[in-house]
Amino acid sequence: MEEFKDFEFKADWHNKDRWNLCYVGSDSEIIIPAELIAQAGKPVGINLSTDNKEITGITFPDNVIDVWFGMFYGDKELTAIHVDPNNPFMKEMDGILFSKDEKTLIQAPTKMQGEYIVPHGVEIIYNFAFRYSELEKIILPDTVTAIKNSAFYRCENLFSVNIPDSVTKIDGNAFHWCKKLKSISVPAGVNKIEFNVFDSSDALTEFEFKGEVDIWYGWTGKDLIKHIEQQLSGEFHWANSEAYLLACLKQFPRTNDKPNQLKAALDENLQRFIAAAKRGNRPNIVEFLNSLKPDSSQKNGALNVTVLSDTEAEIENYTGEEEIIEIPSVIEGRKIVSIGPDAFKDNFCVTRIIIPDGVTKIGSGAFSGCKSLKNINLPNGLTVLSKNIFCDCVSLETLELPKTLTHIENAALKNCEKLGSLILPDGLLSLGKESLYGCLFNHGPKLETTWGYTLAEFTIPASVEKISGGGHGLFARYPAAEDKFGVFEYKIKLRVVKNSAAHKFAAKNRIKFILLSMQE
Repeated sequence: MEEFKDFEFKADWHNKDRWNLCYVGSDSEIIIPAELIAQAGKPVGINLSTDNKEITGITFPDNVIDVWFGMFYGDKELTAIHVDPNNPFMKEMDGILFSKDEKTLIQAPTKMQGEYIVPHGVEIIYNFAFRYSELEKIILPDTVTAIKNSAFYRCENLFSVNIPDSVTKIDGNAFHWCKKLKSISVPAGVNKIEFNVFDSSDALTEFEFKGEVDIWYGWTGKDLIKHIEQQLSGEFHWANSEAYLLACLKQFPRTNDKPNQLKAALDENLQRFIAAAKRGNRPNIVEFLNSLKPDSSQKNGALNVTVLSDTEAEIENYTGEEEIIEIPSVIEGRKIVSIGPDAFKDNFCVTRIIIPDGVTKIGSGAFSGCKSLKNINLPNGLTVLSKNIFCDCVSLETLELPKTLTHIENAALKNCEKLGSLILPDGLLSLGKESLYGCLFNHGPKLETTWGYTLAEFTIPASVEKISGGGHGLFARYPAAEDKFGVFEYKIKLRVVKNSAAHKFAAKNRIKFILLSMQE
């Protein structure tokens, strides 16, 4: 109808008692007509949304039961919320929206500043209630029992909020991106919260759980291990404070009479988590995790060998927790000539490995998953970087390839995300699929004033005759722009010799390139 042209109003497809209301007009003050809501045939709750307009005020009629603001993206300039005094379901107090019985705080305007004291008697802080609020301090009464989803989402000025002992439920993202919040104490009545409740709470210096809380209940198996590791190392999308993560780790039951998946995850992956905490520069967590080890003084390791002949042997595997491992040229009278497949795989302690020049062969995956490994010397005479040899060595910073190298096999350097430079030797013949994928040199530095990465130049010598896997498989691609969802591009420009295999590869896969003369 023409009179309601500024609104789109239709029944929610899965809840007949709620309707979706989208404001598409241009006014900064929204007045929702009662006649529009009457089209539902009865008073209803509404899911409110906008298309990112800057709304300063909004008025609800008497036939709206409650409001969900989850898709209301125009609320950053909101100064006041009004309700028809005859509404039997909701009321307004000081420009803030409450349920009529004053037990639920539904929405506070974002432009409120300073300190706000939530009235005594409020039991529920509703979904998105303080989202984007400019308040610096919020005081909750001891009548509050539940803090709902995203209740304080991106309250970026908030440095102080209390969680009273009456609270028994805190939902996901409740304090996400409260980047100035310094102190939190979770009451004993809360026994389960989602881990993302305090995502990006990186300013927290004091954090405690007064009772036992199940934090990672939404994660299982390998996903659980990976998630904890990423949180400790800071490699997750959002960083959490050391104080919060330490409190989470202390929630793992440690007694034999109370076994569960979380305790097993900590016991079986203790060294992995220690390595992650070191990468994330979290000394207090490292100290705590080390205290859980049966005997933290046992650091000496052992190299186990396979006899190849009367004079030669191969490193089969290594056991121990040394940070620097120097492989001797001779063990038990036999010359070490090779390192076997997976010999050091998933070693979470080692930061440097020294290999003698007598080694001419290193097996596939020999150092894969060595996440603390920063430096390794490759011996002269080595001709092949075998499959997965350094895959997921996320801390590897420098690598000098021997001039004798002729082949880099599949995923050899995949996800070496701190490897900022690499020089491929003249004489190299092949590059396998994903062999250079996800390395730091796949892109230039981050832009300071705008979004994204700059281009990086990378030289592929004319000697390379074969490149496997196509463009997607050799180098990683990155989002093209912040506003282009799903559009990816290469942030690398190849330096290649005209008509070489690398030149043809770049042209075929639409990778930027610079043509070099044979002498360059």
